[in-house]
Amino acid sequence: MRLAAFLLALLLALFSAACSSGDQTPALVKSVIDDLVSQRFGTATARYRNDEEAILSPAAAPAWRRGLEHQDATVREWSVDALARIGEPEDVSRIVAALEDPFRRVQEAAARGIVDMDPSAARTAFAERLASGDPLQQMISAQGLADLGDPTGVASLLAQLENPAVEEAVRGVIVQSLAVLSDPRAIAPLAAIAADANTGLQLRRNAAEGLATFEQDEATEALRGLLDSNDAYVQEVARRTIAARR
Repeated sequence: MRLAAFLLALLLALFSAACSSGDQTPALVKSVIDDLVSQRFGTATARYRNDEEAILSPAAAPAWRRGLEHQDATVREWSVDALARIGEPEDVSRIVAALEDPFRRVQEAAARGIVDMDPSAARTAFAERLASGDPLQQMISAQGLADLGDPTGVASLLAQLENPAVEEAVRGVIVQSLAVLSDPRAIAPLAAIAADANTGLQLRRNAAEGLATFEQDEATEALRGLLDSNDAYVQEVARRTIAARR
C-alpha cells in the first residue's frame, strides 16, 4: 500500500510539474512581448534565448498567433519569426498573410519564414506579388525567389525585368536574384539591359555585374559585346571578367 501510494504521489507530482511547465509557456511569450512593447529589446532577446525551447514549442504557438494581431510592428515581426520556427502547418496561411503587413521587416520575416516552412506556397505567393505592381512587395518577392533557389521562378523574374513599367529599383533586385539563380535564360536579357544607353546607369551596371557571374560561353560572348559600351564601368566589368576566363 505504501509503495502504491508513493507511486501515485510521484505520478501526480510529475503530472503537476508538466502542467505547470505548459502553463508557464504563454506567460513566457507574454513576457517577451511586453519587453518588446516597452522597447527593452535586450531583455526580450535574453528572455527568448533563456527559454527558447519553451518559447518555440507548439504550446507557445497560440500566444504568438495573438501576437500577429498586435499593434506593435516589432511584436508582429517576432511573432511571424517564432511561428515559422515552430513550424505548425496550420500557420503557413498566417505567415503568407503577413507578407501584406505594412511594416517592411514583418514582410521580410514572413518571406524568410514561408521559404523555410513551405517552398511550394512560397513560390506561389512570391510569383503573385512579383506581378502586383507594389514595389516593396516586388522586391521582397524577387529576393524570396532567389532564397528558394528554384529555377521555376526565373520566368516570373524575367517577365518583370523586361517590363518597362516596373521601377528600376525593383529591376535592380531582380537582376541580383537572377544572378543568384544563374539560369542561362537570364543571360541575353541581362546583356540587353547592360548595353541599353536608355536604361538607368545603376541598373545597367548591376546587369553587367550580374552577367559576369554566369560562367557559360554564351555569357562570355555577351560580355564581349559590352567592351564598346559608353559606360567605362560596364566596359571594365566585361574586360576583367573576360581576362579572368582566358
